[in-house]
Amino acid sequence: MRAATVVAALGLVLGVAPAWASPDVQTEQDRPITWVDCPSDLPDDVECGTLDVPIDWAVPDDPRRASIFFAVHRATGERKGTYTFNPGGPGGSGVGTLGTWLNGGPYGPSGALPPAILRHYDIVAWDPRGVGESTPALEGCDGTATYGELPQAGPVDWRAVATAYADSMSIALADCLAANPDLAPYLGTHYVIRDLEALRAALGVARWTYNGVSYGTTVGMAYAREYPDRVRALVLDGVAPTNQTQLQQASTMAWAWSTALRTFAGQYPAGFSRKVSRVIAALDDGPLDFLGEPYPRFATDLLGLDRLVASLWMQGRYDGFRSTFQALDRAARERGLVIEPVPPRPARAEPVPYIVSFVLCADRPDRPTVEQVAAIAETTASAGLTAAGLQAIQRGLWCSGLPRIGVPIDGSSVPIRLANSALVVNATGDPKTPWLRARVAASTIAGARLISYTGTQHGLYRRVGSTCVDGAITRYLTTLRLPAGDVNCPFSVAPPR
Repeated sequence: MRAATVVAALGLVLGVAPAWASPDVQTEQDRPITWVDCPSDLPDDVECGTLDVPIDWAVPDDPRRASIFFAVHRATGERKGTYTFNPGGPGGSGVGTLGTWLNGGPYGPSGALPPAILRHYDIVAWDPRGVGESTPALEGCDGTATYGELPQAGPVDWRAVATAYADSMSIALADCLAANPDLAPYLGTHYVIRDLEALRAALGVARWTYNGVSYGTTVGMAYAREYPDRVRALVLDGVAPTNQTQLQQASTMAWAWSTALRTFAGQYPAGFSRKVSRVIAALDDGPLDFLGEPYPRFATDLLGLDRLVASLWMQGRYDGFRSTFQALDRAARERGLVIEPVPPRPARAEPVPYIVSFVLCADRPDRPTVEQVAAIAETTASAGLTAAGLQAIQRGLWCSGLPRIGVPIDGSSVPIRLANSALVVNATGDPKTPWLRARVAASTIAGARLISYTGTQHGLYRRVGSTCVDGAITRYLTTLRLPAGDVNCPFSVAPPR
């Protein structure tokens, strides 16, 4: 065990607050924390521990327990507060991404947190229950989901595609739920925010400075509604608000791919948009040649228009995406009007997102039907991007076969009132969390400001090199000064790393 960890553990035994504990909160002697060695990939100045919590918070003395793994990086200078975050998912590991926030990494040109935050704020990373180093974990869950046969040309029977996906998901989710009766029903956000509150109390933190990305914004909104006095600052980045049903989310997600594609194409001269439209139309007639391999509209291997569009959330790959469209456009023009019959191909079976299903399906108890979701897919596909129908199918039916589990989150639109309100951030063409959701979230938090970024990157802070985005967020986190009004930030071409 590292020396600093031993000192911190001894401090708890003696009832002395660790150096990173809030000075205005008294540390209790009997806290359910065990200090442990950190994973080897974390910096040496990070301390790690586990927090013992009940599986079911409605029964605090329930013998079934969970262990929440966390890591602490202390402020390097005068301490002013404690910063924590959730990187998304559901299923994202906070501890696993801590190294990037401390030292930079693959997320973008800015990478690490600004020096002002590292200097004045303790950084607390944690793995939600069932994720990463936290225990227990789901066991015996290795099923796959499939869309059945996907026509690589011509019209799509979306009812058949939706039925195939729902049937395969139903079997896989039922098997996993039966294998994990003491964990699967207790993975929802209702339990996650209570774990986070327990961690706050155990560490002696007065109020969190919180940054949530993607699903982390759901956690942030739910926590802020339940514990508003425990929030110093709240940043929601790439937003999944708490007050939308599964069906509403499926509807907004269905259009996200089309919006992302047009936002991406709009960053290049007008002729490029025409190429993109030509490629989409050509792929509806059949696969195109790409480096000697057939490139279809639905991926049956590593290639496919659906996979390309889904990847637009990584703005740093724009030039590669552009090259792919240019090559496909050349193939489309060379092929002309000669189209050979293309038989349907079995869709590639994909791993079931178990954590995603158990968390989000506990959060939002409505269960869209195959008919409802197929109708959304049909409408979306008919608007010009056939591949976008798969987005509606997946997002609308990943609760297939699950009974109501867990405890739903508060889906109220009654304004959340915070001492320092919140900063809501979203790309206008984000294919994972549509901008409309950010508008909904900003309207649900009294006094919140919305930063809209003209691009498709999912999760913006320190990832796209935008001084407009980064400057506003860092200023708010460190000084609590919100912009005077909503902010529109232009597309930013990231400098080379």
